[in-house]
Amino acid sequence: MDEGACRMRNGLLSAFLVVGLACDVIAQGGYIPVIYAANKEYGVSGSYAKQKDAADNGVSDLTLVGHWGIMMPLGLQPELEAGWRKSTTDVPDFQARDYTLAGNVLWNLSPFNSLSFFGLAGYGYIGAKTETKVGTVTTTLTDNRWFSQFGGGVKWLLVPNAGIRLDYRYQSGATLNAAGNKQSRHVLLLGISVFQ
Repeated sequence: MDEGACRMRNGLLSAFLVVGLACDVIAQGGYIPVIYAANKEYGVSGSYAKQKDAADNGVSDLTLVGHWGIMMPLGLQPELEAGWRKSTTDVPDFQARDYTLAGNVLWNLSPFNSLSFFGLAGYGYIGAKTETKVGTVTTTLTDNRWFSQFGGGVKWLLVPNAGIRLDYRYQSGATLNAAGNKQSRHVLLLGISVFQ
């Protein structure tokens, strides 16, 4: 990742923390966090990365994920997740689109008033389409495969029924390399969740 992208990422994370702390201080008017009182969680998360490799070729990746979960006793939360990902590179002219559907199980831990940490494990299905252009020839490949994911994150309630969700995912078998072999990837997602 180049220096400008690192500065932008660090600036966004710093802004996230400052705004979150300010909202947390304002919202501490005595409300009870609803993570354990809620029946459902709805949300949308995403990530974007753009960088240059050693040969100064541009690489970009955009991921969007929607999730819906049901709260259960002991902080357990089964969750259904649907996602879309677009990945491009300059050389060769390459574009990939993935569509995912996964089932996850979260374990929510709430040690603080408006902050809840969670662990996540899931299994899902990817439908992928890739296009590679070399000169005037375009090669299109489709691939459907199963993948697993593990990770964790934090939910930060800014108001009694909504907050920010930060997820880290390690996905095994979620991408393919140029030779068509499965690869793993690391994903950091930032989003908004609503609790009912």
